[in-house]
Amino acid sequence: ASRLQARMGILHCWYALKDTNNVAISAHELTIDPKANQEQKDEAALLLSRSYYYAGNLPKAYEAYAPLMNSSNGEYMGEAAYRRGSILFAQNKLDQAEALIEDVVNNPGSDYWLAKTFILWADIFHQRGNDAQARQTLQSIIDNYEVQNDADEEVVSDARQHLQSIDANQKTENGERKTENDGPTIQLEPDEEQQ
Repeated sequence: ASRLQARMGILHCWYALKDTNNVAISAHELTIDPKANQEQKDEAALLLSRSYYYAGNLPKAYEAYAPLMNSSNGEYMGEAAYRRGSILFAQNKLDQAEALIEDVVNNPGSDYWLAKTFILWADIFHQRGNDAQARQTLQSIIDNYEVQNDADEEVVSDARQHLQSIDANQKTENGERKTENDGPTIQLEPDEEQQ
């Protein structure tokens, strides 16, 4: 047990140092250790996934998060689903991202990651030009998400920022708000004789 704790400590050290290569080595050693339980293996997979994600290696992060999609730890599962969805979104694979989000909605891991996933879904709606659905999704988070700590406040703040961004994109040059029901704007020039 002490050797296992030492391996976990080393993994956390490499992660804190942002040394992705050594995180990968330590995580692998931990996951093949027959004495490691599933929670420890999941934690190693999570740190490896985050390490790749924050280093910008999205393909490896996407792959590393995969085993956590079935984790019994709801936080790990929720983060894995959200990160994988955000990677697909960044790659403009909207259908795949949306399918993953629908799976999360049907089997949520945690309220925090579910709310983050809904914000991602709003981004997909916006990307597809469905700003009304994007706004409604974000407003629902703003109005209904229960804030219990700073992380929860971050979720609501993030939803507000996304909503403001969508609203800002709807503004025209003259400062008027354009709605989705507005048709094309035709600019009429005044008749020179009437001036």
